[in-house]
Amino acid sequence: MALRQRFSTFYSASANTELKDSSGTAFGQSITEYQIYRRTDVANLKNVKGYYLQAKQRLVIPNPNGYALGAETQTSYKNYPAIIQNELILKLNNAGTARISQVFPRTLNSQVTINSSSATGQSSSTSHQTTSGSSTSNVNTFGVSLSAGFFGSNPVGDLGLSYTHSWIRGSSIDNTTGGAAQSSQDNSLENTMSVKDWSAYSQLSDDNLSLSWIWGQSYPWDVILYNHTSSGDNIALPQFIQDRMVSDGLVLPPSELSLFGLDFTAQASWLIDFPEGVKENETVSISHETTSFSASHSVEGNDFSARLQSLTEASTASYSTGELDLSLYSLSPIGGYPAEELATIGFKLDPFTYSPASDADPFKIVSATNDIQVTGTGFDEVMTSTFKTDPSLTINFKISNTNLDYELVLTHWTEGDDDCQIDWSVNDKFTGSTRLGKNVSSEGQTTSTRLPLRNRDYESLNYQDYLVIGLNKIKIKITPIANNGVVGNNNYTLSSVTIR
Repeated sequence: MALRQRFSTFYSASANTELKDSSGTAFGQSITEYQIYRRTDVANLKNVKGYYLQAKQRLVIPNPNGYALGAETQTSYKNYPAIIQNELILKLNNAGTARISQVFPRTLNSQVTINSSSATGQSSSTSHQTTSGSSTSNVNTFGVSLSAGFFGSNPVGDLGLSYTHSWIRGSSIDNTTGGAAQSSQDNSLENTMSVKDWSAYSQLSDDNLSLSWIWGQSYPWDVILYNHTSSGDNIALPQFIQDRMVSDGLVLPPSELSLFGLDFTAQASWLIDFPEGVKENETVSISHETTSFSASHSVEGNDFSARLQSLTEASTASYSTGELDLSLYSLSPIGGYPAEELATIGFKLDPFTYSPASDADPFKIVSATNDIQVTGTGFDEVMTSTFKTDPSLTINFKISNTNLDYELVLTHWTEGDDDCQIDWSVNDKFTGSTRLGKNVSSEGQTTSTRLPLRNRDYESLNYQDYLVIGLNKIKIKITPIANNGVVGNNNYTLSSVTIR
């Protein structure tokens, strides 16, 4: 049965960092994960290659004093976490630019809402209708009827008269009176309160490369709003804030988050672009700076005091990811069904990320399907080497299974007097070499060298598995073979690289 992998881990870099201040004292832990994907921006009828970076960070800051359960008498609560400031700074090479895509949380703060409404209505109506009248009609009707015809040859006829007379007279009177009255009154009062113990605020720099979050206790003491000292380091708090923290001489605790410890998660995403003509691998480094401020409050006699650390007193930890190779992290695994288990680069078809102008220049190329990357040196722009500089290649790809066979196929040839030797290593662990005979390439003719990377046929002499789940690396070095101690004039050309 094949191993199951979380798909997103193929694109992720993660780190667990213990947060230590300048004296080496640990005050928390940072758990970070970065996911990097390759993207193509086709907006504005363009086709621009870039990257999508997503950063997730979890901060765990415990209360160093812990919490004692059960009944107790407290006169003070000291050095509990009150403010956390966390900053992320992106640094891009190759004059790269970044645009913020998503930030969470943006702003989450405490709120109190009171809604009230009232309505009063009254209506009345009166109607009165009177109708009276008379009618008279006089109808006279008079009619004549005449008919004629023949009976045989004799004429016949008939004449009739009619008369009708009627006289009709009538009168009526109708009197209607009505009235209606209605009144209503509706009063409602609704109070809703949502109080969050802590608030969160985000800040973004103009160039989108610096992002910071500030978390602060907001109840019972809003340390973001009320942080002004009155004398010494004592914070001047309004009376209504003090009433939340002291009751009849009893010192009340801070928020439960401050009491038991903090566990916050933040997330941000960037769209990263690089200009055309980059000359080196696209990288990003992310620097972090996390600062924790402690607070205390106590009662001595009738005197209440509240203290908050200053910036110079707070605990600060700085740490960094180092440089992350964007193209390597964003490579997709060679995946799918066996019919689709093919990753190839044709050096005449696929565009270079940066191409060699001469044998001494490095190059990088990524397949159109984003599942294989080749870097190297010693070649010109048509991937031909004259051995003025020793040609070498590094092939990177990812796999996600353990149940499929793979092999490396190099389509190449050499022209000249001597053969070439191909030295290879897989994942810096397995090594070997093979020989490429001299051959003059013509249209329709190529020479392929096959290197088995995984062969599960246990009856075969080539039964082996050089590969690992995730990123794999193959290094190749090509050298001409001397004939009688003399190296002839050779050209070596690489046409394509395939993993299948």
